[in-house]
Amino acid sequence: MDLTKRNNQSLISLYLVVLGMWILFFHEVLKSFAINVMPIAYSGFFILFFALFIELKKGALSFLEGKYRLWIISIWYFSLFALVYGITKSHTLQFLSRDIWPYSYFACLLLAARTNRWSIIDKMIYQQFLIGVGVFIYIGLTLNITFERNIILLNNMSWDASRIYWAWGLLYGWQYMFLRYNKKDPKSRKIATILGIILYAVFGIIMLKRQIIVEFGMISCFKLIYAKKVEKVNIIKVVTAFVAIAVVAFSIVSFYEKREDISYFKRLLSRTTEAGSILKTISQNTRLRETPLNIYNQATTFEILYGQGLGSAVVKDGIINTVVESGFYTVFLKGGIIFLIIWYFGFLSILKDTFWGKRRETLLFGLLSAMFIISSPMGPFFLMYPTGGYQMFWLGRCASRVRGHSFFAANESFANSSKKGRRVLRSLVGQER
Repeated sequence: MDLTKRNNQSLISLYLVVLGMWILFFHEVLKSFAINVMPIAYSGFFILFFALFIELKKGALSFLEGKYRLWIISIWYFSLFALVYGITKSHTLQFLSRDIWPYSYFACLLLAARTNRWSIIDKMIYQQFLIGVGVFIYIGLTLNITFERNIILLNNMSWDASRIYWAWGLLYGWQYMFLRYNKKDPKSRKIATILGIILYAVFGIIMLKRQIIVEFGMISCFKLIYAKKVEKVNIIKVVTAFVAIAVVAFSIVSFYEKREDISYFKRLLSRTTEAGSILKTISQNTRLRETPLNIYNQATTFEILYGQGLGSAVVKDGIINTVVESGFYTVFLKGGIIFLIIWYFGFLSILKDTFWGKRRETLLFGLLSAMFIISSPMGPFFLMYPTGGYQMFWLGRCASRVRGHSFFAANESFANSSKKGRRVLRSLVGQER
């Protein structure tokens, strides 16, 4: 096997994936400025599909552990059935395309499972996060709408109200930046990380996002796990940093409360316990009760088991939704009980490998995967936002059977700087593979 050629091909697909992700990111930036040009996003998805085909041609599936390889192949085969069934159901081309395009994110998964150049992806995530922070600050300062949930919801049909949401979504790399944060980072990266996380939390509290409580609670616990097992840092220092970030975030919200005469913390607590307790509020949530009932009522017995196919949608209050917010209900809508079983086979495997495995070198990505598996079971499927690509990066690192990622990252410069280095790296890659 010509490993030199194989490495060159890896670079091609790596750069294609990075290019595709940048195009999709800039499409989200344009939406933050009330410019929605879908052909730009389609070109990004097309590039990712091209990279996916290159990876498959190179046998990238062989770099996945056996159970994850079986999982991915099962998803693809069942999705093909769901596509055919969706076509026979005469689902519209628009809705079918919305479900098909996100499958290009599998290029991110396959690439992450085999690449030894994670530093390039890390740099991309940081740069996009930095741009997201800048855009969010600019939109926040120039938007002529009070940051209050009710006001923004009332103006939800206008582009102006949605712009701040799109800008907030540009901070979706905060989880990686938070877990990856360490004292060796440049000062500029540290400042950007802390500022971005604070802005993300502040806007979430102002918009009364109950998910904020879950996300920050989980990510704080995961950071402690990662700091203890991998970074070997002083836990007291980590806890002190958590407290400092929380104090700053709460202070900003408190200042905004006094200026606008709005009690955000009380309203967030009230919304979280509006049914009397947190548990009752969750169990009586209309999304958890009405959404599955709507899906069930419009499905046949066959479709409850096998789903309503790609391109399917659920109608609520006269509005057609192709993606259901309540996590796994989207997977159930498209593929029924069978797809849910396939879906959770892989996810439960990732959770098992993360918390009961011994793979220290991929713990960071296991924790990131656990974050969105638990908080948003829908994950990267059927969502056209770049965050799906990020999540596929995490999944790919978790599912990889190749060890020694940190070694390859540390020695990349050596390998690229000399012929001897390249020969050594190729021989090691051959042993790994």
